[in-house]
Amino acid sequence: MQYTIPEWLKKIYREAFGSNFEEVLMALTKPPKKYFLRVNTFKTDTKSLIKKLNEEGIEAKQDDIIEEAVYIEGYKENELNDYNKYVIAKLDAAESVATGADLYRAGVLSIKGANKNDLVNVVTNDFTIASEGVLIIEPKDLAKIQRGIVVKNIKPKFNIPSIRSLKVFIEGLIYPQTYPSILTVKELEPKENETILDMCAAPGGKLSHIISLTKGNARIIAVDKSNNKIRKIKETLQTLGLPLPILIKGDSRKLEGILCKEFADKILLDPSCTDLGLRPRITFNLPEKNPKNYGEYQKSLIRKAYEYLKKGGILVYSVCTISKEETIDVFNYATEELKFEPIEINYKIGDIKNNYIEIFNPLKHDSVGYVIFKLRKV
Repeated sequence: MQYTIPEWLKKIYREAFGSNFEEVLMALTKPPKKYFLRVNTFKTDTKSLIKKLNEEGIEAKQDDIIEEAVYIEGYKENELNDYNKYVIAKLDAAESVATGADLYRAGVLSIKGANKNDLVNVVTNDFTIASEGVLIIEPKDLAKIQRGIVVKNIKPKFNIPSIRSLKVFIEGLIYPQTYPSILTVKELEPKENETILDMCAAPGGKLSHIISLTKGNARIIAVDKSNNKIRKIKETLQTLGLPLPILIKGDSRKLEGILCKEFADKILLDPSCTDLGLRPRITFNLPEKNPKNYGEYQKSLIRKAYEYLKKGGILVYSVCTISKEETIDVFNYATEELKFEPIEINYKIGDIKNNYIEIFNPLKHDSVGYVIFKLRKV
């Protein structure tokens, strides 16, 4: 398949990865060869989990570095039929469908030329096909419903094991998570009896890892902006059978009177970003995002994190993007303007810039595009 890459995206990737930036971008059009799951150590151990996966017909292996990370190797790319009957989906929903998810109402934009029980294609706004499926509602009912499945996926673009149908998932023993995302919490090194703040906590993947590692015995506060995001956090933690932390609906930058200064031993900051490291991309016809705007937002969160941290407290920052404005520029602002002390990365798996910034290259590291760094308040 030929991909058209917009100039604004080429510019960002060229600045981040140099002359082979187009190869890096093309790596985003396939899933990583290893599909990672994090073991919920609050409920089970890695050896037992791998045995349970084997019993369900899934061959999984333990990662060499992270004890609670296991992976499944390989995927199949399917040739898809075009039925000329379309369900147009939001980009993030279409990309989930491309790896096997059903299409839910929240991800649907419109239905074109199809009736209930028809074979249809789930497509993006530019009619890139994500899957073949069966339409299970009447098109006229779309405006009347707010939840539920609209298209049952029968053939996604990429065949990846259907984790959410497994008994181990239903029992809350695993959480699908990218490798750099798992590493982020390992870099935080959360411990029992610490006070830990997750400033942008939804959907709760990293938060659940913190709770698992601290066995539910840390003082944890999780913040996010909307009722929907708080609901997603609760759903994640309840599925995993984890105790709920203190949950606050609000903007982490505007919680005067709720959060005091210098209360946190550690802070995790995984803010909204341009998401330019996500994979697999089925189209590069993306809405143009300005990394500079996101970078200014991220700096404002870093400023507030500095206020919340105790002296000597640790901040771990991560983003699933690669733009200079959201990574290196934010690091420089934190260390030069706010006088945070940079801390060396423990798990040097990606490329290390300036000894302190870990950058995951989708081509070189077969991962999402991702950046992590650590800071200490002094």
